[in-house]
Amino acid sequence: MKIISEIFALIRSKSSRKHPALRYFFKSDAIYTRLLKGFVSGDYADDDAAAQDLYQADASDQRYTNTKHRLMNQLISTTLCLNIEQPAHSEYLTNIYSAKRELFAAEVFQFFQLHEAYHFVIRRVLPKAVRYQATDVELRCHEMLRDYHTMYGPAWKANDHARRALNLARVRLDEIHAINTRNRIRAEFAHKTEPRPELALELEEECRRIEANAAEHKSRVLVMGAAATRGLLLQLLGRWKDAREVYFGMLQYLADNPHLANKIRRSRTCRKIVECSMFMRDYETGFKYAEEGFPDQTAEMPSWFNFALMYFLLCMHAGNYGKAAEIFRLVVSREKFHNVAERVEIWQIFEAYLRFVLGPIEKTQLPAHITIYGRSFNIYRFLNEVPHYQQDKRGVNIAILIVHILHLLRERKFEPLDSRIRCIQEYMSRQLRRDDGYRPYYRTEVFLRMLRVMKNKEYNYSAVKARSQRYLDKLHETAAVDPQGDPRVLEILPYEELWNSILRELQQIEQEGCLVQVHSGRIAADH
Repeated sequence: MKIISEIFALIRSKSSRKHPALRYFFKSDAIYTRLLKGFVSGDYADDDAAAQDLYQADASDQRYTNTKHRLMNQLISTTLCLNIEQPAHSEYLTNIYSAKRELFAAEVFQFFQLHEAYHFVIRRVLPKAVRYQATDVELRCHEMLRDYHTMYGPAWKANDHARRALNLARVRLDEIHAINTRNRIRAEFAHKTEPRPELALELEEECRRIEANAAEHKSRVLVMGAAATRGLLLQLLGRWKDAREVYFGMLQYLADNPHLANKIRRSRTCRKIVECSMFMRDYETGFKYAEEGFPDQTAEMPSWFNFALMYFLLCMHAGNYGKAAEIFRLVVSREKFHNVAERVEIWQIFEAYLRFVLGPIEKTQLPAHITIYGRSFNIYRFLNEVPHYQQDKRGVNIAILIVHILHLLRERKFEPLDSRIRCIQEYMSRQLRRDDGYRPYYRTEVFLRMLRVMKNKEYNYSAVKARSQRYLDKLHETAAVDPQGDPRVLEILPYEELWNSILRELQQIEQEGCLVQVHSGRIAADH
């Protein structure tokens, strides 16, 4: 049901005209029209509801399954007539789409043994595939030309196309290997609970092989793939400056080859530069490329939310909370925001951090009604709704506990604050310590120790400040983030800035005359 709605939405947005085949198929009284409208409008909650309305039967009824099957076939056939020549698409994407569509037509002609027809179409497609370095399309063109000349001659042409197809098959295998290696590194970033330091040694050899293949073949996929793989590997090692130089080179390659560039690729590369700049604390460069690469609100780009996330974190790290609030409003108001549950959960955490740092100006920059779930933000409800990630991928639980502590301290809720810090202690003993001495989350471990100091010193401003100074010095001596961690959801704000905010709160508590005392193992606040 969801698939049919998505395909129809694509057809409706990308069709330059109403296609005769579609008009014929969807007559006003046709049962296919009723089925499609029911799916798109949401009148049919599921297949059973649709089958009951159309045939007074359940979804297993043969009449219903045949109707749905024919509807799906017609929608898929109609996608061949889409028009993607729109401002959001580049010369590269438009021509790649056109070449693959014509290649499909040639495949159909060959299947029905229209040899002259498919030979004519392939000769049109091949120059386009060569210019835009579509290796897969070029490979198939030479295979089909080989088949044609094998039947009709001359033999030397058949042999020439066979040789070219063999060479392109090797290039395509190298491209696939580059893509697989890059995805392997991405998976290490996205799905790890703790990164493996030995991965760098395994992937270094793979990167060198990809770079050697790129130097030999000059394929766009190989050149860009080699750079992207090298950049990701350097990020995994925490070498943000070197990684950023690689991404600068990718932008230069796209500038030197504008026919191979597209908006999506430029945007993704700019996002990587923003990410590296943020971790280097080079916020000026980060904002420069954020403004250059961030898609506008109407852009239909799959990477929009990823870029928005990185732009938001850049603003938070740079202290530009007004811009961070603006990005938050854009994200939560976007139509597809709630489609991914993990995305909603992450931005719920971001919202709590943002409202903490905005403080008194929150009502003007981020009103309470502008929130994720369409209801006014309530700090007590947020504190009671303690999301827990069973596998704790990417350190999300740490970020949740820290933001709980920040808000509880501001609200002077010392007893639950004490409970959260005990959770921190348990978490450190279970998750952050390793027998081999490897410490992938060093900065986070230091900051969590500072929170323990706050509790041990009974929230006394002077005592906490003095005892935590050595830990603060360690933070200043380290890099901006844990090199083996994932600061996208771990260090949402620089730990140094968070600690300064905590000290300000403790100082204010002291000035207000709150006497924090320990009674029977509990913390209470008396005025």
